[in-house]
Order: sequence, then structure tokens, then C-alpha cells
Amino acid sequence: MHYGPRPVFKDSKSCEVHLIDRALPSPPDKVTVEVVGRIRDVEDFASAELLKEAMQQDIEKAKILLKQ
Repeated sequence: MHYGPRPVFKDSKSCEVHLIDRALPSPPDKVTVEVVGRIRDVEDFASAELLKEAMQQDIEKAKILLKQ
């Protein structure tokens, strides 16, 4: 989950929940989220590609965190 500014895209604050290894046929009406840890602070990357690479690393860290 991300909550905060999106500096790479110069957007205002947003709240995003990312599904890992799962696809939904359509967006749900309601979502319950439980925060179990923090992976990293918000960072400003030089490009969307660098952000994408960091997010891939975040996914690997999240998988480890969720297996504990």
C-alpha cells in the first residue's frame, strides 16, 4: 500500500493498494487493508522506469514480510 505524494508524477497525495500475484475480474466495492510493516519511505526517482525497478524490489520484500 502507498499513501502519500507521488513525486515522480508530480501528483498530489494518493492511496494505492497493490495486489501481488493476483488479478481481480473487477474492482471490489470495499477493501479492508491491514498494515503489517513498512518497506520504504516515499522517494523521488529520476524516471518512471527507476520507480518501476524499486517497486519490483518492494514486491520481493513484501513477499518475505508476509511469509513471516
